[in-house]
Amino acid sequence: MPRNPPWKSLATPEPDRDYLFLLSYLPLSRLRSLPRFIRYTLGIRRQLGRTPGVLGYSMRAKLPRGDFWTLSVWEDEEALAAFVRLNPHGDVMSALERHMGRTRFVRWSASGSAVPPSWEEALERGRSAARQEGPETGFVSIGAADEVAAGEVRGFRARERQVAVANVDGNLYAFDDVCPHLQCLLHGGDLDGTTVTCPCHMSDFDVTSGAVLSGPARDPVRTFEVRIHEGALEVRTA
Repeated sequence: MPRNPPWKSLATPEPDRDYLFLLSYLPLSRLRSLPRFIRYTLGIRRQLGRTPGVLGYSMRAKLPRGDFWTLSVWEDEEALAAFVRLNPHGDVMSALERHMGRTRFVRWSASGSAVPPSWEEALERGRSAARQEGPETGFVSIGAADEVAAGEVRGFRARERQVAVANVDGNLYAFDDVCPHLQCLLHGGDLDGTTVTCPCHMSDFDVTSGAVLSGPARDPVRTFEVRIHEGALEVRTA
């Protein structure tokens, strides 16, 4: 693959409008799955070509290692969520799940003047997100102390991470907002006691521990320490 893969433009951005940027890391656990992955990728590209709300995309690969990255820009979270719910994307990702290593998804907002995005900047954001999974780095303020009402779950941005906070009978629980199954944001799902249900494919997670209670998701979500400090809602994302 070339150092800077080509960008496939599907719509013209408005320079002063903010859009959703998404970097996806998709490592194959077995190189013998490569032909299957490439075949499925062609179907995803066809789906992208007829999907409203996507401005464009690019794909990067390290074939000897079976590492793949996708870089895409969307009008908003709703457009991305609608895409991942539909087939063939849903069926493809489910079929590939057992052939993949640990995936990673990094979101950020930027203006239309930043389209097409820089691969160098995107990959650095990915490395930064990976570093945040190392030693603890302290609390970061994400909103007001009373921003999450009892029985609700809300989404926030904490540094480069998308974090959800649930209020269960006055007790606050913070966890990774991105479902490890197919990237959907958990804060858009229903909260029933300590269980949050992914709005896309109905996986259930325990907000107190991040554990998977029912699939199709296989991996838990990370949980984070949360506190109220001087009127602010703060989480320690590490």
